Amino acid sequence: IDKDGKLDLVTLFGQGDERIVWYKNNGNLQFTAITLLRFPPVYGSSSFELTDFNKDGLLDILYTAGDNSDFSVELKHYHGVYVFTNQGKNTFKQTYFHQMNGAHKVKPKVPAHRVVNRNGMLSGRHHFSTPTKMEELLNKEGIKVVDDTIVDFKNLFWDPASLI
Repeated sequence: IDKDGKLDLVTLFGQGDERIVWYKNNGNLQFTAITLLRFPPVYGSSSFELTDFNKDGLLDILYTAGDNSDFSVELKHYHGVYVFTNQGKNTFKQTYFHQMNGAHKVKPKVPAHRVVNRNGMLSGRHHFSTPTKMEELLNKEGIKVVDDTIVDFKNLFWDPASLI
């Protein structure tokens, strides 16, 4: 995190005092614990990744909250995927949230061509290099698209809420 050449540890604590802690390597197996983010104990912290989302040279945090197995199986409005951008000096600001029940693990390199709206429409196609690029990538995976909508979407779509 501090680019001093020493391997640091960054950990997620997910029970009770939920937080992400940076263990700064001081050398000679000596570490200083620095809490980067802290969350309420009900959040159900489940994973995180470090990546530079905004390409400013600082590592940002991709975090998921969705562990719902301890006491209550009620859906939580705060479960989902979060992005915290590094503001420097060990401070992070929440810059993105997508509500997702049961979020447990997310990688920063999710293929964007697989992200569609609830009706199977290619709502993100304008983010690609050409107007047809998203459809081309889906076609390569054997997914048929007609009029910017995935054919047979109801049979391809998995809705975890349907299990509740």
